[in-house]
Amino acid sequence: MTADDRELLARYGELTTRAHADPLMPDNIRDLVLALGWSALRGSRLDNPWSSVSDLLNISATEIAQLVAADAPRYELDWTTVPSSCQAPAAPPGKPCGTNTVHVFIERDQLTGRAELRGYCNRPGCLDQAVPHPPEDAIQLVPNRGGILPTYFAWNWEAQYGHATAHAGNPGWRPPVHGLSAAEWPETPGHTRPKPFRKLPLAPAGVLLPTVSETT
Repeated sequence: MTADDRELLARYGELTTRAHADPLMPDNIRDLVLALGWSALRGSRLDNPWSSVSDLLNISATEIAQLVAADAPRYELDWTTVPSSCQAPAAPPGKPCGTNTVHVFIERDQLTGRAELRGYCNRPGCLDQAVPHPPEDAIQLVPNRGGILPTYFAWNWEAQYGHATAHAGNPGWRPPVHGLSAAEWPETPGHTRPKPFRKLPLAPAGVLLPTVSETT
């Protein structure tokens, strides 16, 4: 075994250890990370790593695009937390109104980078307590989904995500102001930021993921 082979195996071992220890990484994204890592370390990055990933995982370009789109950095609300009763203050002070929720508002918190669902009833006095909806761009929420792939690989991820999300039916995806890698995002309540990783380089920036329309 050559010195280069030993270095390759050491780097891949480092990658697999981190990938399996990362609690934020979904299993399907872990498979993609390991396949991309093997492709990069074997030199397939000089051509098109997506072709290598397709062979290693035995999946189509469309399936790869779906995985990449699923890892696009974004903020997702937890709609299971919609309040069932009105949260506007009522008499006595400090207690919520408690009437059934009719209107649900999304309140964005600039300090925490998080959003919260707030419920209000139809009473004018309660609705007056609702925080007006600011423009979506006024408060930049810290992403709580995706951002795994840029943590491990140096590549043109903004273009890759944009390409994949457009073909997955979400042409409106935009890169967050907080960065693409989850390791770069500010710490927020309930979110564990992954540790930085010595990134592996992938293909030249011009190589984009082929989609079903381009491979049929």
